[in-house]
Amino acid sequence: MDDAIVIREATAADSHGIARVLVDGWQTTYVRILPADFLASFTYDQHEAGTRGLLDSLPSSSAVFVAVEDRAVVGVAVIREVNEGNEFSSELDAIYVS
Repeated sequence: MDDAIVIREATAADSHGIARVLVDGWQTTYVRILPADFLASFTYDQHEAGTRGLLDSLPSSSAVFVAVEDRAVVGVAVIREVNEGNEFSSELDAIYVS
């Protein structure tokens, strides 16, 4: 068994794994911050569809990366272009790790 974690650019095939990381991350991280019914409304299917849409329409100035261990997505990071007038060209918009 290879214990290496591979970081690579996400593809549409990663959408389900990304959805699992995001939903699980929100439901555990924000349990005492956001209403329980709101967090319970998050579904893997809903976020998988949203992730596919994001990846399909991602501008070339942005990127989504995944961390993969044993063929499973265990982390996701989103890099986005920042608005004009900022000294930086991009920012880390989101990072979630199982």
